[in-house]
Amino acid sequence: MGEEQVLWVLETAERIFLSVTGCTNHDRGLSEEILPVVLKGVSA
Repeated sequence: MGEEQVLWVLETAERIFLSVTGCTNHDRGLSEEILPVVLKGVSA
């Protein structure tokens, strides 16, 4: 997976996370915990 794809996935995951939680002041560490799950889903 290229760096651009990773950045796109990160941005998309963050948008989804924000829309689901409605939280705008979220913990960046939390999105880093979610990322491996998202990447697994994308690469599956």
